[in-house]
Amino acid sequence: MSIPRITAILEIPTIFPEIKKTIAQSSTAEQLIVTSTPCRHVTIQANKNNAGTVYVGPAAVSTDSFALEAGNSITICISNANLIYVYGTAADKVVALYTP
Repeated sequence: MSIPRITAILEIPTIFPEIKKTIAQSSTAEQLIVTSTPCRHVTIQANKNNAGTVYVGPAAVSTDSFALEAGNSITICISNANLIYVYGTAADKVVALYTP
């Protein structure tokens, strides 16, 4: 009697979707992305050439929120990337990768 062979194929994304955000106005909370973007995790990294600190949090993000110095990153478990806001100096940039 032969035992049937079971083969499982797991799809692991090799490229994670990317969100690029440039802060338009200093000292104003801005959504990381406006459109609904369902996800499981979001990793946000402040550009290494940023002039100031970028703060990450909910809609009420402020200087009391999580601070990202230039080059630093944070990973957040969240259901939708549009729930994340950033706050900082105009022209500072962040890049976010997310797991759909």
